[in-house]
Amino acid sequence: MNKHLQAQPPAKPSSRRRQAFTLLELLAGIAAAVLITLALATLFASAGATVSVGQRVSKLNRIAASVEHQMRADFRAITREGALVIRHAYAYDRPLYSSSGIPEPLLVPLYLDQPTTERRPRRVDEIVFFANGNFSTARSPLSTLANRSGTTARIYYGHGSLLDLNSPRLNNQQREFLEEPDFNFGIGEGFNLHDDAEVMGYLGQPGGVNELASEWALLRHVTVLIPPSANLVEVPNAFPGFTGNLANNPRLRDGSRQIAFQPAMPTLFRYPNALLGEALDYSGQPEPTLRHQGGAARSARMIAASGLIDIATMDLPDAMAYVRAMHTGIGPGAGAFNPIGPYDSEFVNDPIGVRPRRNAPGGGTPLPQSEAELAGLVSTMHAWMRQLMPVDSDGEDAEFGPSQLGSLGGVRMRTAFSPPNLFREYANEFQRADRPNDQLALVNNNFVGARSVGFRPRTASSDRVRAPSRPRSAACSEFIVEWSFGQVEHDPGSPRHGELIWYGSADFEDNNNSGAFTPGSDQAFIKLYRSDISFDPDAVRPLVVDNVTGQFLTDADRQADRSPSLRAIESRNYGGGIDGEDRFWTAQEGLIHGIDPIVASGPVYAYFAPGTDPIYDPRAQDNFRTPQQLANIADPIARAEAAAVQPKETMEWPWPKLVRITMTLADPEDPTFEQTYQFIFDLGS
Repeated sequence: MNKHLQAQPPAKPSSRRRQAFTLLELLAGIAAAVLITLALATLFASAGATVSVGQRVSKLNRIAASVEHQMRADFRAITREGALVIRHAYAYDRPLYSSSGIPEPLLVPLYLDQPTTERRPRRVDEIVFFANGNFSTARSPLSTLANRSGTTARIYYGHGSLLDLNSPRLNNQQREFLEEPDFNFGIGEGFNLHDDAEVMGYLGQPGGVNELASEWALLRHVTVLIPPSANLVEVPNAFPGFTGNLANNPRLRDGSRQIAFQPAMPTLFRYPNALLGEALDYSGQPEPTLRHQGGAARSARMIAASGLIDIATMDLPDAMAYVRAMHTGIGPGAGAFNPIGPYDSEFVNDPIGVRPRRNAPGGGTPLPQSEAELAGLVSTMHAWMRQLMPVDSDGEDAEFGPSQLGSLGGVRMRTAFSPPNLFREYANEFQRADRPNDQLALVNNNFVGARSVGFRPRTASSDRVRAPSRPRSAACSEFIVEWSFGQVEHDPGSPRHGELIWYGSADFEDNNNSGAFTPGSDQAFIKLYRSDISFDPDAVRPLVVDNVTGQFLTDADRQADRSPSLRAIESRNYGGGIDGEDRFWTAQEGLIHGIDPIVASGPVYAYFAPGTDPIYDPRAQDNFRTPQQLANIADPIARAEAAAVQPKETMEWPWPKLVRITMTLADPEDPTFEQTYQFIFDLGS
C-alpha cells in the first residue's frame, strides 16, 4: 500500500488566534486616509479654482471683445469735420478748478477694505468725437409716426457716476427729485452733487458712493445731431395726454428742446445749455414744448450730464463754427479780431444772439496780430472744444459761471444699474408714457458696469449693507486713452528706440527704484514729451512740423537731416512767457495741448480741430520767398531749389493716426479679480 495514500490523522486546531488592528495601526490608517482626502480635496479645489478663474477670464474676454467691436465701429465712422478731444486724467482728490489747492491723484481702492499699500492711482480718461452713420434716440418713441434719425452724432466714452438715493443727506423732497430725474440734474435744487460724497461725489472720493474702482461704470453716450424741422411733425389721431386738433398744436412741433416729441438740447456745449434756463427758441421767443408748459412743466436747462438727453438740435457745421469762428465779426468792432469764449461777457449776456459766422474763411479771419492775440485765439478755441465734453470733470463751469453750477463741478454723467423708480404711478397720461424713458435712459448709457457683491450703500442709519451682484457684466476699474501720429522713435540712445511714440501714457516717478508703484513714495504722472528733459531724461522730444511736407517729425529726425531746421514750424509763442521767461512752443505743445507740457499728473487735454491751423502763416517761415525774391535769384539751379522748398500755403490741424485704449475690467462677483485689455484703432489720418 502506497504510504502516500495512508490516512493521515486530523490536524489539530492552531493555538494562535487572528489578531485585530492595533490602535497604532488604526491611527496610522486614519492619518493616511486623511492625507489622501486632503490631497484629493486640494487637487479638486485647485482644479475648481482653475475652472473658476478660467470662467471669469472667459467672461471678461467676451465683454472686452464686445467693447472692442463697438469702439472699432465708432472709430471707423469718425469724421474730421468735427473735433476730437481727449482728457488724460487720474481720479483726483478735487477738481482742477478748486479753491482748496492743486488736485492730486487718489490712491483708489479696488474693493472694500483693500489694504492701503495695494491701492494705486487709476486713470479715468475721457474722449469725445463725431461720427457719421445712422443714429436715433435710445428713448422709446411716443408715437409710431415719429421716428427721426440723424446722420451725425457726438460719441463720448468716459466713466459715469452713481447716486445713492438712500443717503441720509437727502431730505424727502430731494430724494423724490432724484428718483424722478429732471433735465437740469439738480441745478438749484439745494444739494451739491460734487461735495456730498454720500450722495454722488467724484470718482474715488473716500467714503463716497463712487469710491471703489470695482464699481465704476464706463459709459458710451451717443448724442444725435438733428436740427429742427420747419414743418409740423406728423402726429397720429390720438396722442397721450392731448385732445382736440392735434395737427395744429404748437406743443407738438420740433424746436430747440424737442425733436419728434423727444427732449433735446439746444446746443452741444455744456455751459450754454446751463445758461439757457428758459424755454426760448433761437430768436429768443417763448417756445412751447411737451415738457416745458403746463402744470407739470420741467426744467428748461437741458444738461447732458443728467444722462436723460441724447439729441441736440444743432448741426455739425454750426457747432464747429463756435470752435473756429467765434473771433470773426462778433461783438464790438465787428470785423476786428475779437475772440469770444464761452465765459466771456459778450456771450454770457446774449447766448442766443452772439453766434459765430459759419462762412468764416479758413476757420476765421482776420488773423491775430500780436502774441497776446495769438494766445487768446488758441485758448478760446480750446475752451469751446472742452465744452463739447458732456460733463464738467474739472469744475470749470462752476469756476467761471454761476455759483449754482458748482453742484456739477467734478461729477460725471449720471448712470444707474437699475431704474430708480420705474413703476411709479402718474396722474398725467403723457407722463405715464414719457417718464419711464427717463428711468431707462440712466441704464441705457451704462456701457460696462455692474454693482459688485461688496457694494455698501448707506442706509438711513449710515450702516452699510450688501447688495446683490449682477454676474452678467463687469466693472471698468481703469480707462486710458493714448494717441499717436504713427511716428517711430529714431533716437538710438532712447530706451524706446524703434517703438511708436504714444502721447498720454500712464507712468510714475519711481523714487525708490522698486520697479512698481509704491504708495507714499512714487508720483504718478501723464507722459507728455518736451524739450526740457530734466524731469524725464528718457522722454521723446516734441514733434515739429516740416512746413514743406506738413509731416510731423521728431528732434531726432531733424538731427538726422530728415528735415532742415529752417523748415520746422516751431517759432510760435502760443501762450506768452513760462515762469517769467519767453518760450516758443512747438505745434504739438501749444496747438494740441495748450500748455507747457511738463510731465505732470494732469489733467491734460489733447485738442484736434477740423480744418487748418488757424495761425499758420507761410510768410513768417524762414524758407518763404516772394515771387520777386525768387526771380531775383540769378542761378537757375538755386532758384529751382528755393522754389522746391517753399512752405505750404495752409497747414492742416494735425490729427492722430492711431488711438490706443487700455481698459481694465473687474469681476463684480470677485472684485479682487482684474483683467486688462488694450486695443489700437486706426483713424486713417
